[in-house]
Amino acid sequence: MPGDFYRLTGPSVWRTTVEQVSHSSLSALERCPRQWQLLRSEWHDYGAFPQRRHRATIEGTLVHEMLDRIFRAMALRGLPKPGTAPFRAVMAELDVIGTLRRELDAWHTEITAHPRAAFLRVHTTERALYNKVAELFQAEYARVDPGVGTSVSGAASDHRDCDGLTMLRSRGVLTEWNVAHPTLPVRGQIDLIRRTNDGTILVDFKTGAPKPQYRDQLALYALLWWRSTGDLPVATELRHPRGCDAFTVDTKALLTLESGLATSVDGRAIPTISDGHGRVRGGLAIDRVVV
Repeated sequence: MPGDFYRLTGPSVWRTTVEQVSHSSLSALERCPRQWQLLRSEWHDYGAFPQRRHRATIEGTLVHEMLDRIFRAMALRGLPKPGTAPFRAVMAELDVIGTLRRELDAWHTEITAHPRAAFLRVHTTERALYNKVAELFQAEYARVDPGVGTSVSGAASDHRDCDGLTMLRSRGVLTEWNVAHPTLPVRGQIDLIRRTNDGTILVDFKTGAPKPQYRDQLALYALLWWRSTGDLPVATELRHPRGCDAFTVDTKALLTLESGLATSVDGRAIPTISDGHGRVRGGLAIDRVVV
């Protein structure tokens, strides 16, 4: 019927439980649980709701993924000094420009098929992305102690299920490392963890301007690393195009954060959502929270 053209189609399967959310999703649940529910329900052939893409998010994802590859490859080679033969060999193998070009092509293909990205175009080039990667990498790699890691061969040596602190001590750096609180349903992924003579430093990369909430995010990462390894970080760093913001880690502040977090992830503190037909399902049960 002609009127069907204007009919809004609801989800094919409503999401009525919270099994895994991000730190930002907790805020979204408190602000508008129905919006959170709609975005994460099943929408017919699309699976999850097809959210609109953003250029900054796409570019940031590409930069983060490339930084992860470079740091991980350098760690596997023992963190060679810039300009040395091992360092040049790693960079040649990675083919950063070529990799970024292929990743950009893949994103353009995905965008073309996306139902809500008809007017979206990623106008950046692989060279522009390379410059962002190089700027962030060079500034952070200069802080790494050259040769502190142990050179190993083969991708099989990159065991991400090993003890984080043990691997950090042998590698010198860890990238995109997953951490989890031992008793609270909270997880996170740290961009880079660096070992120095003074202790452990956690680093988060941002491709845009720094925001106040990023410091809170780093504090949470410090708590998760501390509780999961027993190693209290000495500092956290926010690396962005304008420079680097460093923050000291305070035990008392982390304990306060932990106490507040224990309350926020309690199911009783989460708003209720319905099954889409006005029937309230009660409080949401949180299985785990990813930050």
